[in-house]
Amino acid sequence: MGYTLDFFSLDWKRLREALGSGDRTLFDEVRQGAGAVPFASAARHGYDCQKALESLIMGQRGRVMRTRGVDTVGEESQAATPDLAVAFTALLETLGQTVGQLIHNSAAGPAFRDQFLPRAQNALKCPLDLNFLIERPLFGIVHEDYPAWGGLRRSEVVEVLGKQALDELPEMDDTDEDEWLYELVEALRYSRQSGVDLVTLYR
Repeated sequence: MGYTLDFFSLDWKRLREALGSGDRTLFDEVRQGAGAVPFASAARHGYDCQKALESLIMGQRGRVMRTRGVDTVGEESQAATPDLAVAFTALLETLGQTVGQLIHNSAAGPAFRDQFLPRAQNALKCPLDLNFLIERPLFGIVHEDYPAWGGLRRSEVVEVLGKQALDELPEMDDTDEDEWLYELVEALRYSRQSGVDLVTLYR
């Protein structure tokens, strides 16, 4: 078993507009597409993700989240329930466009989260906290388990990359970290080319 960090180009304004929008077409697209398999799996454990999705797109929860704005770093956040987390993840997948993926095995999880991300931040001379890629509250909600979400504003993606070229990346401590750094920078370059913000899913 392993973990993936998926990168999606997604205008955060578009995401905000979807919440509490009452868009039945979008609801059906999420439910029948990105949500189909995880909703069925969660239902076997007693979670009603379709109802959670309805609250995000059609209900009061989504309208309240929308008023908070996308980036709520530094504000008090609410822990998402498992059903809400699965529904929110499916919504992000539906609205976003895949621009990259980084994979590591379970055993490498602590090294990736606790060592690689800070080292990558230093190697890229990045002023931003790269932990935003695996945990950043959006619309005032976080999930303290998996799946987790994060992301960067379009301007932050540009700031992280600077003028970094893929063939001139700094060397890391081992081959795994070298590969992770390459995949990270490649995904961020595709995100920059898209011209919109970035949302990530870590699961």
